[in-house]
Amino acid sequence: LRDSEERFRSVFENSHIGMTIQDESGRRLAANQAMCDMLGRGKAEIENSYDWEFTHPDDIELSKAHIRTLTSLEKDKLEFIKKYLRKDGEVVFASVNISKIGSSSDLKSLVISQVIDITEQSLSEIALRESAKNFRHLVEGSSHGFAVHDNLRPIFVNESLAHMFKYTRQEMLDLASFLDLLTPSERDRMERASEASASSRRAPTQFEA
Repeated sequence: LRDSEERFRSVFENSHIGMTIQDESGRRLAANQAMCDMLGRGKAEIENSYDWEFTHPDDIELSKAHIRTLTSLEKDKLEFIKKYLRKDGEVVFASVNISKIGSSSDLKSLVISQVIDITEQSLSEIALRESAKNFRHLVEGSSHGFAVHDNLRPIFVNESLAHMFKYTRQEMLDLASFLDLLTPSERDRMERASEASASSRRAPTQFEA
């Protein structure tokens, strides 16, 4: 038993993943160095604190609810994404896995948390979504016709392009191909050009009119 405890303590202390042990009220009984580094705080500051003390205000109720779910025997483990606040005020996005590990001396449940910093990934995803939102807003408001297609099959058209061809947007999206908008001679020319480049153009393509 002593050897097992020593191995657990070694894994806990030396893990590159943030780890804490909490009681059923959410009070941290122990924290490893990786968790301290993630939050920019010392062990003395983290241990005996409550999980939500360093949690972003948006996620405080979420954290409390997860602890209640785990300690009320509804589940043995949970995985979720939450935000922490570092001492310097920076927000840390984290992937959190919490699970029961046994009981303390007063027979209350203990919970171990494994916390992975995913801030860089999360911020990149937020920036990508914001960029897509801004791009769509720009396209929707443009007086130029704009479309996205996959091998000439409409995927997206803006209102200006639909108006240009005297179609509704849905009517244009229902087209089997943009070639259906062309005269027979133009269609033959475009089909030949499309066949010549089809092997090198697999991803959806966009054009402006």
